[in-house]
Amino acid sequence: MRRNRTRVIRVDLSTRETTSERVPRDWRRDFVGGKGIGARYLYEELSPGTDPTGPENLLAFLVGPLAGFLPGETRYAAVTKSPLTGGFLDSYAGGDFAVRLAGSLDDCIGLLVTGTADRPVRIEVEGGRARVKPTDAWGDDAAETAE
Repeated sequence: MRRNRTRVIRVDLSTRETTSERVPRDWRRDFVGGKGIGARYLYEELSPGTDPTGPENLLAFLVGPLAGFLPGETRYAAVTKSPLTGGFLDSYAGGDFAVRLAGSLDDCIGLLVTGTADRPVRIEVEGGRARVKPTDAWGDDAAETAE
């Protein structure tokens, strides 16, 4: 795994298209970590009138700079425009998701999701690619979904 993470995977659920793009160098320099990079994406891509529950809103899952490099560094940030306040919303979680995401693409820092799917789907990220695939896990609890 490289130490200089520079890319995000962008997923549009409406079209089921996925792309990989480079995060601008100045963003990576000025906004270290998932919260900072996520805030910059929201600032650049959303207008004040963006509907937080609409397909144009952005949901970003971004790893911290040490995820996967040091034991215990397994945190990631989820950032979006809040449906409650209309402002910036960030939340954090641990587990193996950050390490798996960072390792899915040699220099991956995160996953940016937009759009709405017309039926239940899942996002698979492996081998440097993301794919949107149908799922029958709608209504299942976490344990059932993991199976």
